[in-house]
Amino acid sequence: MQAWLFQHAGNGSNSDYQGAIWWLTNSSEALTPGAQSLLNTVAGLTLTPNEFTNVTIWQPDLSQSQTWTNGQPQDFMSGTPTPEPTTLLALGSGVLGIAVRLRRKR
Repeated sequence: MQAWLFQHAGNGSNSDYQGAIWWLTNSSEALTPGAQSLLNTVAGLTLTPNEFTNVTIWQPDLSQSQTWTNGQPQDFMSGTPTPEPTTLLALGSGVLGIAVRLRRKR
């Protein structure tokens, strides 16, 4: 659920997404109506682990409680960026150009 919310949160500035993700790890927090709506949406989905291979959840060392926020450990999420087609085209063109140049030298 966290990964789905993370992928759909856009730039992360939507407090409803942030609240819903936070609630999943610390259910003592109060939910806004928007965050509750997002959790209801996710609960109704059929999710598979393969959908989220590009999302990593970083969890703190549980023995380091002095670094927690308000006495609670805080998870962090990151996504692996997918290269754009034009980036792959530029990379492929560069590799092809190097191969042609090396072949001409022989």
